[in-house]
Amino acid sequence: VNLSNAALETLSIISYNPKITRAEIETIRGVNSDGTIYKLLEYNLIEEAGKMDAPGRPTMYKTTSEFLKMFGLSSLDDLPELPRYKLDENEIFKYIVRGFFPVLYDDTDLKTQLFYSSYLTTYLEKDLKELIDVKDEVKFINFLKILASNTGEELIYDNYAKQIEVSTNTIKAWVSVLVKTAVIYLVEPYNEESIVKRIVRRPKMYFFDTGLAAYLCGIDSAETLQKSFLKGRFFETFVFNEIRKSFMNFGLMQQLYYYRDSDQNEIDLVLIKNATISLIEIKTGQFFNASATKAFKVFSNTKLIKNNNAIVCTADKVSILNDGTYIIPVVSI
Repeated sequence: VNLSNAALETLSIISYNPKITRAEIETIRGVNSDGTIYKLLEYNLIEEAGKMDAPGRPTMYKTTSEFLKMFGLSSLDDLPELPRYKLDENEIFKYIVRGFFPVLYDDTDLKTQLFYSSYLTTYLEKDLKELIDVKDEVKFINFLKILASNTGEELIYDNYAKQIEVSTNTIKAWVSVLVKTAVIYLVEPYNEESIVKRIVRRPKMYFFDTGLAAYLCGIDSAETLQKSFLKGRFFETFVFNEIRKSFMNFGLMQQLYYYRDSDQNEIDLVLIKNATISLIEIKTGQFFNASATKAFKVFSNTKLIKNNNAIVCTADKVSILNDGTYIIPVVSI
């Protein structure tokens, strides 16, 4: 039997994770796996392994004796041991504070604060001046600092205008330049006919690089950030950027939305693709219950096909809540 790369990848996932569902396989692979699973069943390399005790009772799969024979194994215990790549929360926040400019990892001796100080100077003196004439640089830097402390929050132009003491139009012009120069990213709110509540219509703002945002907020260590009220905002920003980059790595320009309404229901990310909808919450922590996904009920009457929902967090393994929501470790995205 000649197996495709997709089939080998799926077979590997099932062999190392006996009793795994199609949705869990797709979560790991990042693509639809219906056809691949069908082929592996046809080749008798996998078989059904019962139903998961979860909503919809999804089918679980495991490898067969034919699989063992094909690969010269006497049992699954003979499989090569996989390296375990895990990050604890403190390690994750070290990456968040360090940021993700490649030069910071090419030269590990390069001081984080020194790099961002130089980067900001270059940005103000070159990149910014090519696009806009900033009449008061001090106010612009203060705006950047306040903006950084609000990464992952709604962008309310009037509030920034009052704090910085400039016009709303000035704030809009500055935001436009920051978007064009890939300093920040704006996420639009999602709405559809099935939603009867009043929704928030302001965009949500994320910094592209958490290291730059941390520098602007005066945060110089993971420990400081973890004890700060900014911890949740920075973790959300980090995960948002990892999800965005994962789509880009597959050559996909996925439109990302968020949801918030007047009843304080909020969903961090709404993904729409091929008439399907997935809802994602981003949280620090490892253990969650139904209250973590209560806002998902807003979409109970959506006309779109409901795909897998998830909580991306600092857990160390994939698991599933009683409502079918997947708990996804941030290191797996």
